[in-house]
Amino acid sequence: MCLISICGVNYSCSDDYDLDETTPDFLGASLYDELKSRKDRSFNTVIRLIDDLGYQPVLSATGSKTLFVADDDAWARFFASGTWKDGNGNPITSYEQLSINQKRFLFKNAMLDNAYLLEMMANVTLNSVLSKNQCLRQGTAYMATDTVPYWKYNELPVMLNEPDTTGTAATVSDLEWWNGTDFWGRRNIQSAGGMYMSVDGTSGMMTHFLEGQLKEKNIKHSDVNFILNGKEEWSESQNRSYIYDRQVVDADVVCMNGYYHVLDEVLVPPSSMAEVIRQNPSTSYFSAMLDRFSAPYYNSTLTANYRALHDIGTDSVFEKLYVADNNSRGGLTVDPDGHTLSANFPKLNYDPGWNQYSVNSTTAKEQDMAAMFVPSNDAMMYYFTKGSGVILMERFGKVPVNQINESNFLENLYQIPLDIMKSLINNLMKTSFIETVPSKWKTIMNDAQDQMFPPSQYGSEEGYRKLFDKVMLANNGAVYVMNDVISPADYASVIAPALYSTNTQIMKSLVQADDNFIEGSSAFANAPLQKYYSTYLKAMQSNFSFFVPTDEALYNHGLVDPYMFSLNRTAANIQRLRYWSFEYVKPSTSNTTGKVIPVQATARTWNPNGQRDATVDPTARGVAINRATASLTTEWGLVKKTILTEMVDQHIVVHNNNEADGVASSPNWYLSRNGAPVFIKTKGSDKYGTGMVVDGGFQLMQNSDDVADNDEDCNVTAGYDQTGVKTAEDGSKEKTYGNGMTYLIDRPMQPMMYSAYHQLNANSEYSEFLKQCNGVSTELLQRAGFDLVKPDSAMAARDWEKERQKYLIFKEASSTFFTPSQEPLVRFFNNYHYTIYAPTNTAMEQAYAAGLPTWDDIDQFIANNIDSLTIPAPNPNPAGEDPERDAAIQKKYQLQQQAMAMCTSLLNFLKYHFQDHSIFVDNITADNEYQTSCVDNTTNAYIMLGTHQTNGALSVTDNNGNTHSVISPYNILANDMEFTRSVAQGTYATSGCVKVNSNVVIHTLNSYLNFMSKSSWNQSGGKFSGAWATPKKAVAFVKQYRIRK
Repeated sequence: MCLISICGVNYSCSDDYDLDETTPDFLGASLYDELKSRKDRSFNTVIRLIDDLGYQPVLSATGSKTLFVADDDAWARFFASGTWKDGNGNPITSYEQLSINQKRFLFKNAMLDNAYLLEMMANVTLNSVLSKNQCLRQGTAYMATDTVPYWKYNELPVMLNEPDTTGTAATVSDLEWWNGTDFWGRRNIQSAGGMYMSVDGTSGMMTHFLEGQLKEKNIKHSDVNFILNGKEEWSESQNRSYIYDRQVVDADVVCMNGYYHVLDEVLVPPSSMAEVIRQNPSTSYFSAMLDRFSAPYYNSTLTANYRALHDIGTDSVFEKLYVADNNSRGGLTVDPDGHTLSANFPKLNYDPGWNQYSVNSTTAKEQDMAAMFVPSNDAMMYYFTKGSGVILMERFGKVPVNQINESNFLENLYQIPLDIMKSLINNLMKTSFIETVPSKWKTIMNDAQDQMFPPSQYGSEEGYRKLFDKVMLANNGAVYVMNDVISPADYASVIAPALYSTNTQIMKSLVQADDNFIEGSSAFANAPLQKYYSTYLKAMQSNFSFFVPTDEALYNHGLVDPYMFSLNRTAANIQRLRYWSFEYVKPSTSNTTGKVIPVQATARTWNPNGQRDATVDPTARGVAINRATASLTTEWGLVKKTILTEMVDQHIVVHNNNEADGVASSPNWYLSRNGAPVFIKTKGSDKYGTGMVVDGGFQLMQNSDDVADNDEDCNVTAGYDQTGVKTAEDGSKEKTYGNGMTYLIDRPMQPMMYSAYHQLNANSEYSEFLKQCNGVSTELLQRAGFDLVKPDSAMAARDWEKERQKYLIFKEASSTFFTPSQEPLVRFFNNYHYTIYAPTNTAMEQAYAAGLPTWDDIDQFIANNIDSLTIPAPNPNPAGEDPERDAAIQKKYQLQQQAMAMCTSLLNFLKYHFQDHSIFVDNITADNEYQTSCVDNTTNAYIMLGTHQTNGALSVTDNNGNTHSVISPYNILANDMEFTRSVAQGTYATSGCVKVNSNVVIHTLNSYLNFMSKSSWNQSGGKFSGAWATPKKAVAFVKQYRIRK
């Protein structure tokens, strides 16, 4: 006896069994004959469908088919319900009323072109490998050519938005052309009559809920029950199977040419998510917004195939497509007229009308489908007239919000621009049905990758479920109909006002520049700015103050070019100063393709002793233009990119926990994203920043010079509360969804443009400190023995060049290191923000009195003790001993150890006055510790400074336990900028830009900071000089405090 398995069913055979002439008893007759002869159930209606559609030969012959059928009792209930309509809108109450297309739709959507046992339908072949329990959907026998409805003109979408502008496709942006053309408007007029249009050109799919796949994907029975609107309670211990919302009541009926499975009701397969949303009266507003992204596209293949099967004369067949990143065509790149849609054209995440939707190119369409969280009409009305969306209606609506009612709501909703409406819709479109079932509600994320339904708001799964009125199952996903609108982070975050204000188009372009370059291995390389501001500013757990210069501010006042500002101040060079004036250029395919931004930059001459105003200053002639179509990788394009990104960075302030009220908190000084200080010169009189004046370092520099005509401040012109904090009637506050405040300003801020060296050199009180910082020489370091690897052997030249850099405080300009006005920069600053505590000359004298050497002292020590030491010539006998020479070398080495200790002491003393992190004399009370540039090698840690801030005062506690008060002048700003090319080479024809910049604040100390610990200080006898009193002490000191970087 042997066992043979076919499709998972085992049967026995004997030696005398003839496969060619005998059919196993359990196979039964053909699908057609089995259905026709079944005694316990009547399937006459199904048989009529098969006969009418001419499928009797197919289902009687050999082959492999799977049918899902309902008995005549179920069909009787179907006709009695009257839920289906005929072409005239009348309820279908009998079989005879069904059209041939309706019959084809019902029958072919219930048939699979392969033979499946029910449990085997959960399996799918992926990359030629059978994957168990991975299948959620199966392709049916239904084809797009089976039924293409004829749409009357008044059944087609109607666009109610006002056209953005007039013009041709060549003179306006692609979005303006789309809004102004109204592709539906050509068809929804009475003279057009109507059109043949498929709502999707791909074949049908069947969704099933089978036990194996549910368990594999951690989908609970209660999830399915909720999705099916509580059709029947389903405990987790029960085993059921559903095809959509129809339960399988009799599975795996084996026939000669396949299987059939009996359902409890007639299978009426739903259409796509887009269609079920359109057909549901309570979601018509949302459907209308979806339709704004759609258009009828001529489909030549569908037209030819449909004409071959149906008599439609010369009519064409169109396909309703949605402009989306993911659709049946791989993403639309043209409009119905063939005009190119740019990369910046607002697109949906995916086409909600796509039957064969797949999550991505690596996930088979059978494995998953989509989900949409769609607000009801009531929810939409409330959100945009009374809720969080009211600001959009106030901004874009045609009438005041208090005049909006059901009769005019939709028309006003249409006026919200497509790129702004996109944010709301895409936030509600989820790519995976499997990951959005109710039991996984805590892991559903919004557009900022935050919890879309935070437990703090909804409490539990039961509380979450109360958010929904019902669920509509479609053939490509599930539609959860909500009684609320979930705001996207684009609306709730500080980015929102920049997106929907008419006078912030430049900032909008900058913050969204990289949005289309997130996924893919080459995305970052192709991103225009490579800053991803939109993602950064949608960090909803942060607290931002976002300052947004208006378009007028960036055009009229622009941004001073720091490269050209850094020229040596000669009369000739003054005439070469320039600032950049910026203009927004409406997006088109030419300025959104490649590394470009829709912003034009014009370089204008500038007198630093006066105002800059592109509209009124007769000297402000354009000298160089970088157009919106120019690549940001070119010389001028890189300048534009660098200046604008530095500007955006300076206008973003991220607050700490002590600044809960943002810039309305007690401090006046804040650090921006790039470390540039932001000074609140005048606090606003209310939370919206009314009357607020804010300055960057450049403004403070201009305002503090001797010229009155070049003073400038940045004034807040409008404020927007994006904190998400709501105040109840009892005064209590509740944090909902938001991340800070946004302020529009009439002039952009810029950082200080003078270097730390320049600022220290400008104050004679710092002259001794600066002299020592700048006093070390390579020659002295070599004489002290820093180039030795052992007493009588120096390191290689290349190694020494690297080693000697560690002992420099300032790095000089060179042929490869380009600095402002050829001034030196602090060597160990690196694109961060810092504090320099500058000791006065009096403080330096105190340090010298405590044994701190100067470079002159060290030079004298070396001259007197090392340079004067004579080393005998080597013994001519290589094999003999040379004690006299060895003793001299050892003596020199010991003296060099002392010289090295002197250098190490002075260098650490100087570097200890340079602190990581900028800190200000301000209206704040705080205690902190910060790293300096010194290292204690015994603990392998940076030596710290303790700071104590009180209102208007700052004190510093050093490593020796001494506390020092900062005195005036303080809060002196500086900025160490390294450029991409020598400033001396800069002309109006060539330019450079900032490569690295480090923002600095300088405070004055009338006493010095001691880097030595108490124990080290005591061991040195309370003197710096005690550290090198003997060679042994010198070796120990250098070992502990050697310069590491």
